[in-house]
Amino acid sequence: MASDRAILFPGQGAQRPGMGASVFDVYPELLANAEDIVGFSIRDFFLDCPPEQFSDTRYVQPALYTVNALHYRQYIEGGGV
Repeated sequence: MASDRAILFPGQGAQRPGMGASVFDVYPELLANAEDIVGFSIRDFFLDCPPEQFSDTRYVQPALYTVNALHYRQYIEGGGV
């Protein structure tokens, strides 16, 4: 049976300082793997980022995707559809 639900991840422009803080410590290994792949600290990007880097697509896109994916994982593990 097909589901009539969709999960949407916000795109660039939705990033906010402090975003992801609630999931970084829940999934430290996944975060570390993502940071190894992208080559920068996603945690630092959201928690202590210089303003000029906070809107740079090279950083925003992978950081935002990672935070969204971690939140989605938490949603699924919490019984989400």
